[in-house]
Amino acid sequence: MTNKIFWIDEAESIFYILQGALARTKAPISIVHIVPKTKEAQFSDEQVLGFIRKADVVFHDTDQAGWWGILPNSGKKEVAAFLKRMKHHFGIEGPSPYHVFFTEVRDPQTSLIEIVKMIKTMPKTEETSTVNYVDGPWDKGEKSTIKVSLVVGEPIIRDVLKRSISTMRLDHFDIELQQFEDGLAFESSEWHKSAHTHIVVLDDVLPKKNGMEVVHFLRNQASNQKFHIFMLTDRVSEENLITAYQMGIDEMIHKPFNLRLFESLLRRSIDRLWFE
Repeated sequence: MTNKIFWIDEAESIFYILQGALARTKAPISIVHIVPKTKEAQFSDEQVLGFIRKADVVFHDTDQAGWWGILPNSGKKEVAAFLKRMKHHFGIEGPSPYHVFFTEVRDPQTSLIEIVKMIKTMPKTEETSTVNYVDGPWDKGEKSTIKVSLVVGEPIIRDVLKRSISTMRLDHFDIELQQFEDGLAFESSEWHKSAHTHIVVLDDVLPKKNGMEVVHFLRNQASNQKFHIFMLTDRVSEENLITAYQMGIDEMIHKPFNLRLFESLLRRSIDRLWFE
């Protein structure tokens, strides 16, 4: 995309187009401001264009202090790689001769000009860190909702799981949780019929309808892909595990289970959902 350095009003139009892909790619856009401390760090436009990737956009604002980059599909890790590549490209050794200010954008409605104004207010003194992350309302984005059902017969275990899940802090999702003490109550509810992604934590032994019967019920729904099933069981034979996975269970949790292990498995599954 980059074969010239744009002015900010031109870059605003390009930024708006890039924002349209935020919901699809799930990866943020990073805005980077490079402010030289020394004359040696005042690279020409041609030098900057010789370094920048084709996918990135470079622009100046009205006062032309340093230069700005729009890095699509880039977060903090990609910005760190960008800065390392820049240092290597320009043969910079020792203390950095420039200040770096950057932020992640996840909100598809934020104006580039608004972000630039905020970053320009950041102090630029000898005491200022070389690399500075700028927080803003645009780095949060919209959260999706995940439903969680606890279909667990034992009240104590159900309560422990409820407290654990309710206190989880997730970057991209809000959790709505309901509890059921037996499989029939869960199947008879309207709760599982919405289009939301749905995590079901399920005892294998339940009154009225057992866990495997509930799994069979869920996997025969037209929208069965939305269900991610965790089963709690003390049956750990290879034959039982094979049967469970063939039935469509995603994770088997062996009782008595380690709560931290359960939380890690659940968080890993939720993190993966963000990229589906």
